Amino acid sequence: MVAVIIIVIVNLSDRSRSTEELIGDLATKNPKRMRSAFERLVKQGPRCVPQLVQEYKKSTDFMQKKGIVRAINRMRAPEDRPTVVPALIELLAVEEDPRLRQEIVADLQLHTGRRHLGTENPLGEDADAWRKWWEEQQK
Repeated sequence: MVAVIIIVIVNLSDRSRSTEELIGDLATKNPKRMRSAFERLVKQGPRCVPQLVQEYKKSTDFMQKKGIVRAINRMRAPEDRPTVVPALIELLAVEEDPRLRQEIVADLQLHTGRRHLGTENPLGEDADAWRKWWEEQQK
């Protein structure tokens, strides 16, 4: 009975946290808090993407940045693509860490359907090429 009450209190406190606080929680060393923040950000959907991108650009914490990339990637509804794909391209343009760049490219391939081209992606890690290709697809 006590455990149930504690879980309910934790879940209620997460609901009142701002997007900025949730993004900050992605850098925490507490796995439960990190996971909760991640899930809440995903549930917010594309409306929080601009803030996620802004915080990503300011962050130096690898785990926080990885959490932001993964939260954006989990927004997979077709109607999310017009927000998600440009955001991922923007992250690719500013990211220098090869591990995060590879993850962002894989996410772009998933969201755009470019994965079907095989293992060789002609756009690679070139953010400008991705941006140009995406803009052409929107015409």
